[in-house]
Amino acid sequence: MKIVLGIDDSPCSRTALEFVQSQPWSRTAAIRLLSVVQPPAMVYDVPGMVLPQAVAAVEEERSARWQWLNGIDKDLRGAGYTTQPVVEESDPRTGLVQMSRDLGADLLVVGSHGRTGLSRLLLGSVAGYVVVHASCSVLVVKRASRASGTRPLRILLGIDDSPGAMDATRFLCSLRWPPQTRVQLLSAVPPTSERLFETGTIAMQVASDRMRVQEEILCRHEQLVKDAGLASEVAMPEGDARVELENAANRFEPDLLVVGSHGRTGLSRLVLGSVAAHLVAHAPCSVLVVKRPNFATNGKAESGR
Repeated sequence: MKIVLGIDDSPCSRTALEFVQSQPWSRTAAIRLLSVVQPPAMVYDVPGMVLPQAVAAVEEERSARWQWLNGIDKDLRGAGYTTQPVVEESDPRTGLVQMSRDLGADLLVVGSHGRTGLSRLLLGSVAGYVVVHASCSVLVVKRASRASGTRPLRILLGIDDSPGAMDATRFLCSLRWPPQTRVQLLSAVPPTSERLFETGTIAMQVASDRMRVQEEILCRHEQLVKDAGLASEVAMPEGDARVELENAANRFEPDLLVVGSHGRTGLSRLVLGSVAAHLVAHAPCSVLVVKRPNFATNGKAESGR
């Protein structure tokens, strides 16, 4: 398994590193530690002109970042991890996306500063950008895991009838998780309109059939989770998937929320209601967005199971 971990000296970046270190699957992964130095905009604002002061500042920052990152790399290697430090000069968002593509990464990991709302996604969030544009799965770490010796890891898994949801379940099950990890599978049932009830018995039968199909889909996903040796429970609330998953994250207090991606990209995908984008912005916990190329291309992840 190949992981690209975006890292800087911020607390949220350190939390992302600690989350990855805490998972059994990271022990068998090749981890690329990428720290991006973003040049001052003024260097590029004046065509044909390079400001010596700006260049010197960038070089000083690059040198300091290498020294700091090499220290982290040494500690990780000493603990048995396979890592490689890289310092690049670029925009953090595009640098992370490009590195994950060049490496053929299975997973891109970034920390989140915890700010929420659509404005946060649209106005430059690294997490929001990479979720949309990365070709591999993306893990956005929002806070330290609450799992401990007395509290098993909790995972909330969003389910629907899409291929992306099945890929998310399979990717989740392909990884090694700590003992006694608990998974709650949630499939939101679309609200039944009043008009549907007014049309009589046939409409009621249609609604009943849809519920039955959704239950069957949820059962298939749960069986995969059980086959992977994970404890599970299911929920089928009625409502919008984004709202129900966010509410469940507040009640269940998971360490990680996992959803699939339908694969669409671009600003319109964010604005038009992506479940994944909404949860990255609003869920109180870390979010793993599984993208189809990740699982479809590489098959079962090299997790050591």
